[in-house]
Amino acid sequence: MHLNVVKRLFGIILLLIIIRGVSYSDEILNSYLQIAYENNEEVKISKEQIKLAKMRVLNAARILGPNVYFEYRRSDGRSETDPYKQKGYGISAAQGIFEGGKKYFNLKKEMRSLDVVESRYDETLQALQLTVANIYYDMVLNIQKLKNYNELLLDIEDEFEIAEKKYNAGIMTQVDYMGILNLKEELLLERELTKNNIDLAKIDLGQKCGVRDLDDTYLYKGRLYKDLDVLNYSLKELKDIALKNRPELISARAIVDQTRYSLKSARGDDWPALSLEGFVGKSGEAYVEDELELATEWNVFANLQWSFWGNVVGYKYGERKTDPSEIVDISVRTQSKDHSIKLGLLSNMAVFVSKKEAEIVYMQAIKDFNNKEQEVMIDVERTYNNYVNYMRAVDINEKKVKLSTKQVSIIEKKKLLGETSSDEIIKTKSDHVNQQNAYLKALFNVIISKAELIRSCGVDVFTKKEGG
Repeated sequence: MHLNVVKRLFGIILLLIIIRGVSYSDEILNSYLQIAYENNEEVKISKEQIKLAKMRVLNAARILGPNVYFEYRRSDGRSETDPYKQKGYGISAAQGIFEGGKKYFNLKKEMRSLDVVESRYDETLQALQLTVANIYYDMVLNIQKLKNYNELLLDIEDEFEIAEKKYNAGIMTQVDYMGILNLKEELLLERELTKNNIDLAKIDLGQKCGVRDLDDTYLYKGRLYKDLDVLNYSLKELKDIALKNRPELISARAIVDQTRYSLKSARGDDWPALSLEGFVGKSGEAYVEDELELATEWNVFANLQWSFWGNVVGYKYGERKTDPSEIVDISVRTQSKDHSIKLGLLSNMAVFVSKKEAEIVYMQAIKDFNNKEQEVMIDVERTYNNYVNYMRAVDINEKKVKLSTKQVSIIEKKKLLGETSSDEIIKTKSDHVNQQNAYLKALFNVIISKAELIRSCGVDVFTKKEGG
């Protein structure tokens, strides 16, 4: 039994290695993808969102530490008789000791928020890869179809002229001749539509790459090919990979954690909050006519606050001390202790609202994750079935091309023997080109369906992506 488990794990790891290595070895496509990575607006925005999320993580981590300030104080006033002045400077600090884990959970939430935006960056990148590849291979398909139409029209041009002469000589009926003319018009129309598709695809590709004037020099060198690297893996294995690697699931899982930390942070209000504040420096006061002497001063305050049932109880204790050896006026206080208590009746009812909102958001996140998981499983199954069916379609169309090629060869021999007519030659060669184009379309469907299948497993398809 252990041996079977090891074999299964090895098979899944091998599949991951194969899938992650898929790039179709298309340097032309990869060059356009690199342009898209650098210029596409959605990718740029996603990168900036990652930078923002990292800044938020850094800020949340810094909040865990103390707040330290360099202070300078000055005050001018007067008593009943004479004006006075006061001055002080030093360092103050404030540190939360315990707040129900609110700051810690906020840090964890921001860390998971970073995971969310990074997963969405991966999702954006993979969607861009598929879009660019779809446009690129569709353009390559139409370029090859255009070449086939041009070669066909050039090849059967003489047959159209022969048909016209036969019709004018009364050898060919009007019905047969009109059928040949209609076929010619259909071929010319298909060629024109194919040209239009190429022109529109160039514009679309430029927009997706974020470039107005896209260099299309190398587009006409692209070729569709028969993919021999077949993915011979079960649907269950592909679903297992998708559960671990699909960016949408990683993002949804991170959002569940994020909302869970938000809920824990909201529940932190049920615990007492303790914080400390302190100051150390120099301060002093004197009448304006007298010399101002500064003495060393330090103070520390402890704040305790507890919220329960919407009520707030707070207690604050503090001590102030001044170095007596530095004070000339013996009437000045050198030590004091402060106590204060406050009670707020129903002054923190908002805590119930925040906790209830956090609970609802957490429940919604779990629901969204479960729905997304089902969507991903359906997507994997759909793309898997498409890939399998399109692979079969390639084999079928390949056999049809071979058959039509033999039919063209036979018609060429009949032409040499004078045993065939122009309309039969035109129709046979037109059918052959249509079958070639159908085969090209089948190749296109396999390439894109394989890309969609691998993408549905959450793995980059054409190139190794840049880090965000």
